[in-house]
Amino acid sequence: MVKVATGPLWCGLDRLQRVILIVTSVFISVFMFVEVVLRYVFNKPLMGIEEIVPLGAFWLYFIGASYGSYKRTHIKAEVVEMLVKRPRTVAVTRAVASAITFGLGLYLCKWGLDFLVYALTQGQLSATLFIPMQYSQSAVFFGLVLMTFYFLIEMIDNIRAIPQSSKA
Repeated sequence: MVKVATGPLWCGLDRLQRVILIVTSVFISVFMFVEVVLRYVFNKPLMGIEEIVPLGAFWLYFIGASYGSYKRTHIKAEVVEMLVKRPRTVAVTRAVASAITFGLGLYLCKWGLDFLVYALTQGQLSATLFIPMQYSQSAVFFGLVLMTFYFLIEMIDNIRAIPQSSKA
């Protein structure tokens, strides 16, 4: 990472995301294990599990996506690097691609906010356990905000790398 991406905020976000990923993974695994044992060993299915597990799954998926953005292990198509040999061209292409990604992230954040506001105003509840749906649906917005933040940092890194690429 670069100097922009250090400090207590950065470390705190990293730690928080890892905790959420671990807790939701354990949560989903335990519930699925219990459901399998109850259903197939005791012939007594756990009612409402199909409403409980998505709560953790939403958070696992979207925080996992943001953590992939943080680690820069998200899917990329870096074909230009195979075709172009000039370091400056590669650096500029990376900067442009990250700027486009950041722009799309901003658009998706707007969509995620609209989705969250809709969820909050509708007050939807799950059918059996009456769990407020916004608990799981809010993961979409928060995950997108984190991804977009990390895309911004990546864009800054890529723009800063352009002058150094001329020296290579």
